[in-house]
Amino acid sequence: MRDEFSYKFSRSNVAYPSYLVQAQTYGVLLENMGFDTSRLFYAIVVADPKTKGNRELRQNVVHTVNSRDPREATYSIDDAKIYLCRFNRVSAEKNLEWALEFWRSSREAGLTSNQNKCARCEYQGECH
Repeated sequence: MRDEFSYKFSRSNVAYPSYLVQAQTYGVLLENMGFDTSRLFYAIVVADPKTKGNRELRQNVVHTVNSRDPREATYSIDDAKIYLCRFNRVSAEKNLEWALEFWRSSREAGLTSNQNKCARCEYQGECH
């Protein structure tokens, strides 16, 4: 398994839908360029912001993922959570379409539990 992972830094260790859409889109792009994605996995690492740039974190992530059989799983390590997922084109396209519906203004934004998104939202006063 390659040691390329998508890192997100947040006080919450949740892999939000936008993180999944982004990682899955990379798989779609790889497939569209002709790469074989039949055995592709993607990993989303959600880590505490204080670990940003920490080489030890990256080494721990690589070791944790590479020391196990490739399968979908969630691993907790010191200051991070690793979401290891098998790429699925159908799921990726469905999730990408969900995201694009918002950007194309064909659906409204949904409620979120991510307070950071609420802090920057122009509709903040209307939801709560």
